[in-house]
Amino acid sequence: NDQVIYERNPFIRGDSPYFDRVVLKGGGDAISAARAVMETGEADYAWNLQVEPEILTGMEAAGPGKVVVASSGLVERIVVNQTNPDPALGDDRSEYLDGQNPHPFLTYMPIPQAMSMAIDRGAISEKLYGFAGMPTCNLVTGPPRYVSTANDGCLSRDIAGANKLLDESGVVDTDGDGIREHDGVPLRITYQTSANVVREGTQALIRDWWRQIGIETELVQHDAGIFFGGDPVADKEASLRRFFADVQMYTDGSDIDPQQYLSGPLCRHIQTRDNNWALENSARSCDPEYDALFAQLEQSRIGPEREALVKQLNDIHVQNYYEIPLVERGFVSAHLNTLKGVRINGWEASCGTSPIGSVSRSWSIAGQVIGGRVVVGTGLDHPWCFPVAITASEDGEGSGFWLRRDRRGRSAAGAARVRRLLITLDVGLARYTGMWLP
Repeated sequence: NDQVIYERNPFIRGDSPYFDRVVLKGGGDAISAARAVMETGEADYAWNLQVEPEILTGMEAAGPGKVVVASSGLVERIVVNQTNPDPALGDDRSEYLDGQNPHPFLTYMPIPQAMSMAIDRGAISEKLYGFAGMPTCNLVTGPPRYVSTANDGCLSRDIAGANKLLDESGVVDTDGDGIREHDGVPLRITYQTSANVVREGTQALIRDWWRQIGIETELVQHDAGIFFGGDPVADKEASLRRFFADVQMYTDGSDIDPQQYLSGPLCRHIQTRDNNWALENSARSCDPEYDALFAQLEQSRIGPEREALVKQLNDIHVQNYYEIPLVERGFVSAHLNTLKGVRINGWEASCGTSPIGSVSRSWSIAGQVIGGRVVVGTGLDHPWCFPVAITASEDGEGSGFWLRRDRRGRSAAGAARVRRLLITLDVGLARYTGMWLP
């Protein structure tokens, strides 16, 4: 159940699609998708390759493919659970409950602040992302007119300052076991993410830094397909939406205009059982000031006032440590050298539209006319997007189609001249309908 095959519609009117057959293969992990293109050549294109840069560089030097990187608004971040994930709570585990189920220590601001201060974002970026990332202190990282400078202090790690902050805030180790306590509760954290080499390396570094400030951390990794796309009931232990951990790490990002992205942290978008955990507020944060400013943003026009509101919203979320930004990620893909016309727009390659829809507008395979096929390999590793179909016409100019979940949990589609219903694909978060395009 890990692939979808699209065959050329024999009843299509007008120009025929360039490819007779398109195979979309999901599941697996990012490094397997990279190998399928740049080592074995069994796939023509792989997207969202969160793989160590030296591995990708080595594959590119020795294999039949190349790596392409596009800048975008994608940010790898740690989401801090504002609710209590204690298994003893049963059905109330990580539920907001109108603010009556707070986390036992992560809602005490000096603790997540110290956790952020202890992180060396530059080291994460340099060691694990290389050419594909840069350290950041913001959740909105572009376009430049929307980027705040109020949080740049996080670019310098400060272990001594973090320890001092915790000491002065009364978060101390009272029994000499090396772990601090807050109101008698030891600072033991479960830190979950999806399984891949870069994320696991990031976890290991941060665990060591947090140990230096008296926080013990258990690292957990889940299969990406389940973590991002699993059923929140059947796969509740591994679902980012259920958030059965103290902190979790993944990538999300804004579009060219950040309004839709910034609607995510609104109080009414908290993930709860009442909405089947389908909305955007994964941290379960609720800040009336944020909601009031967002209402102003909705009424604002493009210009200085709107830019200031975006920065304020970013700063509220960051400075309350609901989420801890780490690295601004470039969008990394790979394609066979025989696949021509791949031009990636980083903003389209983020969640607003699938990169497959973005690059497919001008794809062709060198030396082939009708009768080719494209196999797209992907380690499904993104919470909100899923590629559905690609086509290209005989002259290499074609169309792409994408479906995604919008910020309010509804299905949204982007396409041109849809002609024929082809397939319905259930990928866990929602039921998506794919269509073949001329």
